[in-house]
Amino acid sequence: MAEPATTPPRIAILGLATSHPLSDAATIARLRPEAELRAWDPDDDRRAAFAAAVPGVPLCDTKAEVLDGADGVLLTARTDRVAELLEDASELRVPVFVNKPAAATAAQLEALETAWLRAPELFLTSSVLRFAEPVRRLRTELDLADVLSAHVRVRHDVGRWQEGSTPWQDDPAVGGGLVVTMGIHGVEMLASVLGPRFSLASCVVSRRRYERLRSGDVASIALRWSNGTLGTVDVLGVAQSEDYEMRVETVDGPREVRLGSTGGDDPLGYRRTIEHFLAMVEDGAASPVPWTETRAILAALVAASEAGQR
Repeated sequence: MAEPATTPPRIAILGLATSHPLSDAATIARLRPEAELRAWDPDDDRRAAFAAAVPGVPLCDTKAEVLDGADGVLLTARTDRVAELLEDASELRVPVFVNKPAAATAAQLEALETAWLRAPELFLTSSVLRFAEPVRRLRTELDLADVLSAHVRVRHDVGRWQEGSTPWQDDPAVGGGLVVTMGIHGVEMLASVLGPRFSLASCVVSRRRYERLRSGDVASIALRWSNGTLGTVDVLGVAQSEDYEMRVETVDGPREVRLGSTGGDDPLGYRRTIEHFLAMVEDGAASPVPWTETRAILAALVAASEAGQR
């Protein structure tokens, strides 16, 4: 377990591969105005975009410079580079939050596990939706013995991939494509509520609108829990808005959760996710998601991605 920070936290943003560092930096600045943030990425375009959006956060010239003296690390890299960068960050023995997805192929997952098991209590990766208040509340209220099945619908448009925005995310062998990058939201929600003892039953992928995408724009993932509970995730990559729905069927009737970009002060769980990370940095708290659960989620998504490509 990390030693609690006694001074304003120094947070290293290791990699700027997606938009997540922008929202993470803004959230930390709002929660901890005194925190010292600094960022690094080897890509000049990503560096320039970050500097324009967050001019108050200095950019470091090297990976060693951004990690030097850090109390915590936000790691946002291309999925095929996550394990290597986690190895670097693990040398500090400080908490690391890895923006999702942390692995998209069997080889990536194997490399990630090797790095992760060096200090599993210090590392966290998750879809933010796990920490959205309606999901947390449902998790505490459900009696799993009464659950029959569950279904999640993920709506998140991916058309930008075929227009050249982070195209590596559309590659199943690099970023995981639709099934991993967007499907993780649904699988994470189900795992957080129903538990980590599940495996893939099937996955099918189609293209309905974005014909140039490698990984498809519609997918359906079926999961089976060890107690017989069934779960499905429909991923809709053609969508006018970003929102998520979960319906859990129980012997007493359905329970439903709907998450969108509006409603409350933290509708999708971004702030609560960063609060968990800061608790790890400042208070020495252990990761709120055990590696066994994280691995079950990633393994199911890897299997789903492989099935969807057949």
